[in-house]
Amino acid sequence: MSMQALLRELDERGVILKRVGNRLTVDAPKGTITDSLRRELAACKSNIIAMLRRENAERAAKLIQEREYVPIRSGTLGGEIVLFIRDESVEIPERWRDAVTYTLDELAEIRQAGRDALPSIHDVKHVFRGRIQTAAATYEQQEV
Repeated sequence: MSMQALLRELDERGVILKRVGNRLTVDAPKGTITDSLRRELAACKSNIIAMLRRENAERAAKLIQEREYVPIRSGTLGGEIVLFIRDESVEIPERWRDAVTYTLDELAEIRQAGRDALPSIHDVKHVFRGRIQTAAATYEQQEV
């Protein structure tokens, strides 16, 4: 069964799939998940998690464009709430002023560095309250 067919089948049965970090959680009415569906879910698990991660990222990007910021509880960072902001001109509400913030440009740099680098980068941002410089900005600073 293809992943799309599996997702349609699960949706028709009222099954809700959620991603919690790198785990897939299944909320289903009792008796809904047959052994066959369980095997199909296991076979597609990594692809479903990747799809849910993309969907979450798309929702967050849309919220950032609409509201200029979005608080995210990061599974990678042990459940800490971080604030994703459009850019440094965004006025951060009082409620989120203590959160570590990441601009969209910083997030692009982190993606290039890789997921494994995020905890170390975050620790440095948390301690120094600094900004991640883009490779282009660093190069320009050296040229001046």
